[in-house]
Order: sequence, then structure tokens, then C-alpha cells
Amino acid sequence: MDLKYTVRQEHNGYKLVGCLKAELGFSSTMIRRIKVCDGASVNGIARHMGHIVQAGDIIQVHVPDKPTSEMPMEIGLSPIYMDDYIFAIDKPAGIGMYRMHTDDDVNIIAGVLAMQMRLGMSDIPVRPLSRLDRDTTGVILFARFPHIQHQLQLKQNYSKEYLLITDGMPDRDSGTIDLPIGKDDVHSFRMSCFPEGKPALTEYNVLDKCGNHCLVSARLLTGRTHQLRVHFMTIGCPIHGDTLYGNVSPEICGQALHCHRVTFRHPVSGETTIVEAPLHREFLNSLEVCGLRLPAHI
Repeated sequence: MDLKYTVRQEHNGYKLVGCLKAELGFSSTMIRRIKVCDGASVNGIARHMGHIVQAGDIIQVHVPDKPTSEMPMEIGLSPIYMDDYIFAIDKPAGIGMYRMHTDDDVNIIAGVLAMQMRLGMSDIPVRPLSRLDRDTTGVILFARFPHIQHQLQLKQNYSKEYLLITDGMPDRDSGTIDLPIGKDDVHSFRMSCFPEGKPALTEYNVLDKCGNHCLVSARLLTGRTHQLRVHFMTIGCPIHGDTLYGNVSPEICGQALHCHRVTFRHPVSGETTIVEAPLHREFLNSLEVCGLRLPAHI
């Protein structure tokens, strides 16, 4: 990664290290990587991190990317949002985020690497800001530079909103599920709710009901593994089609769970940015099977 930045008046007299941390959000780990390769200069002259910068100085930084062992695999991904710092994809169902086995070439990281090469994007490796389960669809954000990834993850200034279908009815049409989550004592690949787990909060709102099914909008306030799937199973209404925490449904492969919208404060412009992914065909089929309707605003 190569970055050029002009020092603003409010950072006049700062040390170079302080300017990189205060303005660009560089972590101490990133600073060490820059120092190892002598990757910082001011006005075209190599400088150490204790150098005092002045307003108007031009800082240039080179941060070596960590190597990746993943090989690109073309799976037809395209960005649904992209600017100079961040991009997003709409994840399909049936593909995991990472390689689970040595011969498991088809995964989202490999697909994004191939997409970056196809689009002439030099910012490799892939820097996901979140992850989705294999059979969950929707928005995944990626940072194009390590300091952008660090800023967004450090400040947690983005929110994820999901649409899901339940088998069963919550006791209330809206509320917050506050149930700690940890690894299941019996099945290591499952999660469960118990007091000693990590804190987990989910806000939800029922959008439509029919028979024994609900269409629900949910927002994660924490990011635990399988959080929505475990929370809704625990309150007695597992997600439709979830073979791990619920029951098989013939019209959908996996759970009816879609990351519909991600909202974040852009780390560079400061503007509120919204990225949305439309519902996939299988989710729409499940709505029809369950007799549910989408609200007009979705």
C-alpha cells in the first residue's frame, strides 16, 4: 500500500508518528511495519518517526502488505459499492468466507482476489470488515487499505441490518435479545446461549406474520458467531431453513437470512454511507411459501 497525505494545520508541529496515528488512524503494529522497510518520507526525503512535521508537508507512506496463501478463483463476484477506500460485494449462498479444506478452492476470499485482479485493483490481500456464514447472503464490506480496516474495526462505526424468516413467533413484535453466546459443550461446531458466554445483543422488529412464520428485521449490536441463528433459536423461533439450529426447508438451501443493509460513517469523508443488497431469489421463494409480504420500504 502506498499513501500520500498533506499535513493539515491542526497537526502542525506533530511528530510524524503522531500525525499518522491521529489523522490516518495507523495502529502501532502498522507503524512498526513502516519503520522496518523505511517506508515513510516527508516532502520526498526519508524521515524517522520522531521527525516534526509542518502544515503543508507532504507525507508519503509505504506499508508492505502481508502475503496471502490464497489463490484467486473466479466465481463471478462484482462490487455493489466501491470508492477509493472501501468496496462491498453481495455474497451468494453456499460459499464460505474462507478455505475450510485443502481442496476447497471456492471461497469468498479467493473470489474477491480474482475480482480485484479482473478490475485492475492492486490492493491485495483482501481485507474483510465482517463475515457471513456459508449460507447467509448479502453485504460484506472490504477495506482497500490496512489503515482504513483498522479505523473501521477500531471505532465499530458501522451497523448491519438483516432480513430473516422465522419458524415460530417471538413473544413480542419488537425488542432486544440479550443472551450471552459461547461454544456448545456437546457440539463444537455449534454455538449456544449460556450465562458464561460472551455478551450478545440483537435488536429486532417483526415486519409481517402469516401462520407460524414471521418476516423480521434485525440489527446486530455485537458480532458473535452465528448470533442471529442462535438468538432466534433460543427464543423459540429458529430461522427458516437453518439445518444446524432449525429444520430443512425444501425451497431454500440453508437459512433464510440476508444482510440487507450496512450503514457506516466513512473514515475519510465522514459522511454516512449506506450499502444495500437486494433479496436473492431463494429468499423471495421462501417468502411466498410462508405467505409473507415485503413492506413497501424494502
